[in-house]
Amino acid sequence: MSDPNHAAVKEDRDALQSIVTLLAATLAEDARAETTVRVSQSCSSPRAVESFCRLVNIDYGALTRYVTSSEPDLRRLQTARDSNGVLVRAVLAVNYAAPAKPQAPVVFIPDTRSADEKLRDAKASVRQSWTHL
Repeated sequence: MSDPNHAAVKEDRDALQSIVTLLAATLAEDARAETTVRVSQSCSSPRAVESFCRLVNIDYGALTRYVTSSEPDLRRLQTARDSNGVLVRAVLAVNYAAPAKPQAPVVFIPDTRSADEKLRDAKASVRQSWTHL
């Protein structure tokens, strides 16, 4: 006995595959590679990841090889100019992102002018903005 929802499920799947393919076509190769690495990390089904790789034109075998490689191995391979290099750099970017540089603390400088001075300066600023229209 066939499932009555089979046709609807197939139609939804086909539509989703078309959407993924269309979205992937708008991404640069490095963005597609990074997205694929993120999908491989968030998806528990290797079969689904492999299907996604086919849709976005990423080598599934290379992906599985590089996501399990050590950082030193990936650093050695990152200068490759082919699609494998793009994938290696994507794995590095996602898994071994450089730590954010600490920003200089924002220093609060209090405005010690009197209320009259602040009001006078605000009015002058408004008048000046009206003259530039």
